[in-house]
Formats: sequence, C-alpha cells, structure tokens
Amino acid sequence: MQTTPETVALLHELYERASIVTELDGPQIEAWVSGLFTVFDDQATPMAFVDLCVGEATERGALLVAAVAELTDGLDPVASEHAHQQNQPDLLPAWATSIGTSVLNGAWSVTAPFGRSIVLGFEHLSPGPVGDAKGNDGANSDGAEEDEPEALGHSILVELDGQGTLVDLQLAGPPKLLLDEAAVADYRVVVAEFDVGEALSTVAAAWPGVESSATMFGPGFDANQQFVRRRIAAATGLSLAAVRSTEALVDIRRGLNNDEYADANRAALSTLQAALGLADGMTSDGAVTALVPAWVSVIHGDVPDVLPRERDALLWLEWADWLGAGIGLLRAGSGAVATGETLVDHVNRCPEVSSSIAKADRDYAEWAFDVALDLLQDRGAVTEDRQLSEAGYQSLWHGLLAAWN
Repeated sequence: MQTTPETVALLHELYERASIVTELDGPQIEAWVSGLFTVFDDQATPMAFVDLCVGEATERGALLVAAVAELTDGLDPVASEHAHQQNQPDLLPAWATSIGTSVLNGAWSVTAPFGRSIVLGFEHLSPGPVGDAKGNDGANSDGAEEDEPEALGHSILVELDGQGTLVDLQLAGPPKLLLDEAAVADYRVVVAEFDVGEALSTVAAAWPGVESSATMFGPGFDANQQFVRRRIAAATGLSLAAVRSTEALVDIRRGLNNDEYADANRAALSTLQAALGLADGMTSDGAVTALVPAWVSVIHGDVPDVLPRERDALLWLEWADWLGAGIGLLRAGSGAVATGETLVDHVNRCPEVSSSIAKADRDYAEWAFDVALDLLQDRGAVTEDRQLSEAGYQSLWHGLLAAWN
C-alpha cells in the first residue's frame, strides 16, 4: 500500500506524541496506545505505524510496537502478526514484560442514580520504568531479587443506561479503590459483586453489533474501545466489533421552532428582569467573564465530553427550571448552598415561575441539576462544598443573559 506524505506526517506526529510511554507501566501503555486506534484508517494503518516505529530504532518505538501487537491480538490477525514479527526485544526494557500480563479476576455491578456500570477488575505484573523501591531489573534497592513479581490492579467501567445499552467506557485504577470512592461519593450508589461470566455476557450483549454503527457514546468510548475489546477477547475469545461513533447532535431548543425559541428566550429575560431589576452591582471582570460560557453551556445543555444520559438530563431542564434556580441563587447571594436539592427548592418556591417540578420528577431533576453543578464546580462557579462562589454569583446574571439573549 502506498503511503502519502500526509499519512507519513500523521504517523510521525503520533510517534512524537507517544514520548510518555517510556514513563508508564504495561497496562498504562496499552491504554495510551488504544487511543491511537481512533485515527487509524485505510492509509494510516496499525501496520504502517509499526513500520515507522521500527525505523526509529528506539525504546519508545519498541514499546509502541509491543503495545500494538498486544492490542490487535485476537482482533486483527494480520496487524497482530506483523507487529509480533517486527518486535524489537533488544530495545525493550526489562519492565516491558508487564505488557499483556493483565488477568481478569473480579467483577462488580454498580448501580447509581439513573445509570449502571459493570466494573471489571484486572491484575497485572508490576515491573515499570519507575516504582516503589525496585529498578528495571526487578531487584530491590539493596540488590536482592524479588521472590515473585508484585501484582497490581486496574479496572474497566462499562457504563450502561437505564435500558442496558452501552453508553461509555472508562479506565481506572485498582477496583477496590474505585468502588470505595464511588460508595463514599454518593450514598445512593450500590456496589455488589457480580459473577465474572455473567458480567462478561452483559458487556457482550450491550456491545453494538455493527462495525459501522453510528451510535453516540460518551467521551471515553472511542479512545478506550480497542483496550476493552482486547481485554474481552483475552477473557472470552470473543471478538467484539470495532465501533465508529458519531458526534452528538444537541437540540438546545428542546424541539421548539425559531419563533417559539425566540419567544421563550424573551419571556425568560423579561421575567428575570421583572424579578430582580437590572444587574446592579454585578461586575464583569476577567474572572467573571470567563465563567459566563460555563453557565451558558449548562443552561443550553450543550456540554462536550459528558455521558449521553448526563446530556439528556441537562436537556430535560427547561427555561422555567433555570429561571427559578437562577432567581433563587441570585437572591440568596454569594455563598448560597448550591445542590440539586436546593435548586429544585428554588424552582418550586419561586413566585415568578408558574410551573413547579412535580414530586414524581424531583429525584431526576435534582440529579440533572447536580450534573450541571459538577460541571460548574470544575470551572470554579461552585465550590467543592457546594456553595456558589463569589465569581459564580457575579457571573450568573451575565450567564443567564447570554443564554437567553
């Protein structure tokens, strides 16, 4: 196959970006290289990338070739054989033996509000470029050899929606740490051990069955699917299809036509101004201005890199919901408690909003607002202890104005 200059440039760029792999352990290298498969196509194939890496004759290149060989094993026989044939053992550090050593040793079902995850736990050998007290040769710092290599862990999270449809794939550290943190973060999270065979069957059943599937997934799916497909293949011998996802189309108008959308915006602004007057005393310095897009994105429901069910929750919130929440927060001022529960209370108690959130919808509305607040916390509009920051308070009015203008 003839390689174009553009393809050669792309492959060189991928190689240059991969300098970090010399600092990672085996599974981390596999996870990093998994992300490269999102850009491979008919020209920039895994085999072409392997050839470039071999030509570099470096430790980095040898590690990349080893990772490609592992990630294609059982999924792409031609690419896997090519990578194994091009393996450069003389350039590989001793700790590279941890590549391909992961073994599935546990599974859990994690049920959270409005979603479920299957967690698959793995062990792998510990040699790495840096570590506790060991060098690359597996010896202790005093020169004594280890009796056995230490086993470490990592996890795969298979995110499912309420219908059991796969929506995202995430990679994490040791499963115990992950599960403990999930349970502490939200009392509504229920963690239960899951039979490994049943867990694998659940994942396989949820996996899209068409290679060219145009399904919309969460932000981790594309980068992690090669890694997950390889882990499933190693555990079951089953080759799951490679899936091509499409960019989510977000209808910020909630189904309204142009005239209806304009009328809704005018009504929201009119009600806001009637309730609070003009934005007297509201500053718009650099820190405040920087937060305005964050408010606009959560109010519109147009936020990148969120799970589909989280995007659906943001789009479920209507103008009246954000109007009641916004008026309530502005009246409460800087430092006001900002949780899903308090925002729903603001909506239901706001005299300017005629429609309230029904009791049957309250749990979902609270969660939808919590999704928005998590995103706003990341930007600094809300503090870690869920209070409206001063910059968040000063920017809220401007955010509402920009969202509805």
